[in-house]
Amino acid sequence: MSVFSKGNNRRDKVKEGIRFLLSHFEGRQRLFPRKMSTAFSKGKQFTVYNEDQILNECIKASFVDCRLNGYPIPDKEIGIENHHHADHDHVRCKSLISLPQ
Repeated sequence: MSVFSKGNNRRDKVKEGIRFLLSHFEGRQRLFPRKMSTAFSKGKQFTVYNEDQILNECIKASFVDCRLNGYPIPDKEIGIENHHHADHDHVRCKSLISLPQ
């Protein structure tokens, strides 16, 4: 197998992986824009707008330390989509009155 073939194979696998990751968000939240970081960006996050851009950034970083944010960039009007924080400490309390203030 030539070096060129290996590179294309890796690209295809990464492209497949990007699609797999994004498939978990489809129908639940907007896919783009979202933040990403790579070894090339030295961990600094930047905005990506589509799958091709994600792949190109991975290639630019030689596929090293490529991380895609789990949430899209929040819409200024509605906040972060599908994001829920819950404090379940109240389960330990016998009544709402015994919750620490």
